Amino acid sequence: MSFSVEIDHVSSHERSVQRLPRQNEPRFSKRGADLDRVGEISDGRDHGHLVVVGRGGAVTTFRALYYSLIEEADVDVRLVTTVEPDYLRRLSRELDMGETLVCAVPSLESPIGVLEAADFFVGKGADLVTVSGEESSLGDYCSEMDGENLEAKDVPDRFSGLTESGLAPLALAGINPLEVRHGAEQMYTQVSPENQYNPALNLASALHSLDDQGYAEIMTCIYSTRLYGFGPLIKQLMHETVCKHQKGQTFHAEHGPELHRHTAQRLLGGHPDIAPLFLSTDTHEEVKHSFSSDIEVDGHSLQSLNDRTLGDSLDAELNAMRSEVEDVGRPSAHIELKTLSHQSIGKLAAFLQYLAYYSALIRDVAPFTQPDVESLQRQSLENRF
Repeated sequence: MSFSVEIDHVSSHERSVQRLPRQNEPRFSKRGADLDRVGEISDGRDHGHLVVVGRGGAVTTFRALYYSLIEEADVDVRLVTTVEPDYLRRLSRELDMGETLVCAVPSLESPIGVLEAADFFVGKGADLVTVSGEESSLGDYCSEMDGENLEAKDVPDRFSGLTESGLAPLALAGINPLEVRHGAEQMYTQVSPENQYNPALNLASALHSLDDQGYAEIMTCIYSTRLYGFGPLIKQLMHETVCKHQKGQTFHAEHGPELHRHTAQRLLGGHPDIAPLFLSTDTHEEVKHSFSSDIEVDGHSLQSLNDRTLGDSLDAELNAMRSEVEDVGRPSAHIELKTLSHQSIGKLAAFLQYLAYYSALIRDVAPFTQPDVESLQRQSLENRF
């Protein structure tokens, strides 16, 4: 496995007591992805700008994958998850609509916001690609606008980001989704219900144990700009999958080391109902210090750092926080990617899907429902008309 999961201050005994009845493989991991069709819809396009319009897990997963692999993108990518007119107008002024492709990916429940935002750009001359199910409003709209639709099958949208829904916009951004999907499939096999003890189930069990101990909040502390996009994905997966019937934990996402200047005080000195989940990678570009100045900082010469790298400094920040957490006796977990590649990013996204799935099963809630989200969407639709 290309990343490790460490769980501190939660005993192996506490983790091992979580035994679930034998489960069939969930449809999100056995669904597959038509990568040939993804290639057909993305090859040969010459757009300079890509506007990804969406709501929910498919676009949230796309954000996580895209931020991690952003240096490989060969077009300017903008993400639209709102109908805020100020933002849409600003984008329309910044982008040449004649060189813009809109990729619209809706949530399964209601596509109205996606339709509104997509139509704004299409009306100004942008081309259109959609990823939607059979006989969907978005697919019908795409046909009327002479766009191209990639059919997506029925998978709850927060679990669909490793299918065509998330991989098509990735390919349209110029990033090859093949190895991302391969990494996801490897992780799906490793943490499937066939393996009663696996790292996703272990972490889900540990989080449930913390929940029982009064840790109602989990602070995801992310120490890599390339992994920042996973913050919103973790929040959506854990909230929408688990938080029903007054169960589940609140997940936050903060960026390290900036969180040391504000959120650390809450984590270390505030009410003891919050535990950190660290997310980091060992992979950084090697950039060595090259101080010419010999000034001192708290008695240390800057030039003494010249045999070390900026990655070493980032590790020093992460290890300082982990040490402080240990000193105050706060439980923690750590997901660490040993490499940062297409495959490892796919593995991480798949791991988080199963983490949410197992967390719901442990609490005896249905993992694929979202009743309050659906109620809210119905109300938003009624308010429009």
